Amino acid sequence: MATIRLAYTIKLDRGNDPTRDIMPIYFCSIAEICVTLVSLSVASLRLAVRRKWTSPAQC
Repeated sequence: MATIRLAYTIKLDRGNDPTRDIMPIYFCSIAEICVTLVSLSVASLRLAVRRKWTSPAQC
């Protein structure tokens, strides 16, 4: 993700509207943060799902 963001950063100085030009960089940064948070949470989510599915059903 960082290489994609770097490619957009290099093209940033070519545009006329800085707010519009920075949006792809913003979306790449947010996507990178989201992927990082999900990947860090996988271990605990797996444990929670395993406990939920292996616990006896409550009536």
